[in-house]
Amino acid sequence: MLAITEAFMGKTLKFFSLLFTVVFAVLTAESATDENQFLSKVKEKYRLTVTEVDPEHHCFKLSNKLICNLTKGRLKTDALPVVGDAVLLWSITRSYDRRLSHIEQGELAVFIKGGEGELPTKSIINVWISCEDEYPVFLYDSDPDQERFILSDASEWIRKSKEPTVFAPKDRIIISRLNDAEFLLINMDKNTLVNLHGGKTGIKLAYEIVEPFNLTRGAKK
Repeated sequence: MLAITEAFMGKTLKFFSLLFTVVFAVLTAESATDENQFLSKVKEKYRLTVTEVDPEHHCFKLSNKLICNLTKGRLKTDALPVVGDAVLLWSITRSYDRRLSHIEQGELAVFIKGGEGELPTKSIINVWISCEDEYPVFLYDSDPDQERFILSDASEWIRKSKEPTVFAPKDRIIISRLNDAEFLLINMDKNTLVNLHGGKTGIKLAYEIVEPFNLTRGAKK
């Protein structure tokens, strides 16, 4: 009788162990699916593409309504993108001059990725940004530890860096995707200093590398 009971208990434990494994696998798969769906929505929402090109005025407009103007020194060398090109924005580093300590009106590098957006970079051009009034995204708030940024468009982002940030409420922010799950928040109102080769100092618009909050913490909107 004891042997039968032990055999029964053994089978029962195996059954519940198998059941737990199956349920856990299903929940994990559902969680991964939810994260993938959420990330896809974020990618699509913040995907930057060229919507208009104006060769006469050497500028082009992005899907976030910002206008990118070719810098004066590169008018003859930089070619404008075409409508539909996907782009990635990055902060340009310039040599620091105490007499001219602010980057000219949002100066950035634009990586032209092509129509699909995942292709290798076709070209890189330098621009300065205008029409900021049509792009009213700014830093609304951050948590007490400054690990999470909340923007005026209700999006929330987790900082990758643990260093103190120069970001502050009401700073104008540009959102640009970097890779699969990482994005770049470029601050149009703050500069940061960097060390260059030869002991020189550089300056550029401040930025933060971030990930969507819902993806990293599993929060629900």
